[in-house]
Amino acid sequence: MGQIVLSLLAIGVALYFGITAAGYPLSAARMPELLAIVTGGLAALMLLQAVRQKLAGGRTAEESSLDIDRATLRRALAYSALIILYAVALAPLGFFVATPAFMLISLFTFRAISPLASVLVTAIICGLVYGLFVVFLRLPVPLFPSF
Repeated sequence: MGQIVLSLLAIGVALYFGITAAGYPLSAARMPELLAIVTGGLAALMLLQAVRQKLAGGRTAEESSLDIDRATLRRALAYSALIILYAVALAPLGFFVATPAFMLISLFTFRAISPLASVLVTAIICGLVYGLFVVFLRLPVPLFPSF
């Protein structure tokens, strides 16, 4: 049942992004529209799979994956909290403070890659995101702290 609810929630988010993007300038609307289409499509496939498994009487992917250990659950919840904190901190701290901080904390905390690679990846990703959203799309992204 949880997989069905999650897929319906994802479809709702995709619809929200698609409807919101309709009010953007054409060049700025392309990325959210593309993300909405991909997210909505994948969520629809997930919904279809969950409903088919439920009707067939088999175990859903959700039921067979309930054996998640507590450490994995804590990491997932911590990362979710970090994403929410980043979204809240972006406006007051600005892109050049919030984004590198979020990325470095994520990469160092979860030890995804080496410290040197973490710094390099952060610098490259921040540069690419700045180039795409600020330079290319000319979106009003808060760049520096507002205090």
